[in-house]
Amino acid sequence: METNLEITVEFLSNELLRRKGKNRYYSLRSFSRDLGISPSYLSKILSHRVPMTEKLKIKIIKSLEAHKLAPNPADEIMIT
Repeated sequence: METNLEITVEFLSNELLRRKGKNRYYSLRSFSRDLGISPSYLSKILSHRVPMTEKLKIKIIKSLEAHKLAPNPADEIMIT
């Protein structure tokens, strides 16, 4: 499955922070549940201990699209 959407560690980190900002009880465990992966694996991804495979990126994109949260390629987040 080809996709034009690029899921990066930075995107996942920013999305987790955004969700935590909306709900102070939202956690890495909640985010991993929403993405369909284990909390420990998500933690390893976010800390750059394991790379994201293309298969995992596709799974995450499907999960985000199911929740209508997929990144918009036209939106570029500027981090300063």
